[in-house]
Amino acid sequence: MSIRPLEGPRIYDAVKQAGVMDRGHTVLNSGRHTMIKVHLDRVVDNPTALEVVQTALRDSAKQLGAQAIIPVPKGAEKIAMAGRRWLRYGRPVYSPMKLDSRSFEFPEPEQERIAKLGRVAIFEDVVTTGATPAAVARELLKINPDIEVHLIDGWLRGSIMPAFEEYFTSITHFIERPIEDWLPEDCPYHEAGDFKR
Repeated sequence: MSIRPLEGPRIYDAVKQAGVMDRGHTVLNSGRHTMIKVHLDRVVDNPTALEVVQTALRDSAKQLGAQAIIPVPKGAEKIAMAGRRWLRYGRPVYSPMKLDSRSFEFPEPEQERIAKLGRVAIFEDVVTTGATPAAVARELLKINPDIEVHLIDGWLRGSIMPAFEEYFTSITHFIERPIEDWLPEDCPYHEAGDFKR
C-alpha cells in the first residue's frame, strides 16, 4: 500500500476560504469528540474551491488508472456530482446507497458494471479512522473479489487504522492536517456542557 499526499497551498487555501470548518464541541461519525468539524462538502457553494477539488479528484483518478470513481454518500458524493462536472472525469461515477453508518449497497445495474472492472477509486471527503471508506471497499470486494481499490480523500483529519488500510492498494490525501479528537470518555469538553451532536 502506498500513500500519496497531494496537498499544496492551492488546495488547502481554496478549501479553507470555502468556510469548511466549524468550531465547537461535536461528535464525529466515528463517535470521537472534537472541537473542530470539517464539512468539505461546503466547497459546492464556492465555485473556485469546487473547481480545485474536482480537478484534483479527476487528476488523481486518472493517475491511478481508475476505471470508475466511487464517491461515499453524502458529502463526497455531493462534491463529486456537483454541477454535472462529473461528466468531465472521463470515467463513470457509481454511488453506493447508504444503508446505515457502516453498510452500503450498490444498485443491481451498477453491480454488474463493477463486476467487470479491474481498478476503482473510492472518494471520501473527510477521513478520521477510515471506517466508512473501508465499508464501501468491503461491498466492492463482495461484488468483485479481484478489484483493485484505491482511496482518495479530501481531508485526512485523523489516522487511518491499519485494519481499514488493508482494503486499499493506495491512499491519496488532498489535505493531511490532523485535528485533535478524543474518545468520549477522554473528551475534556464533554463535562463542560458545551456539546453538539
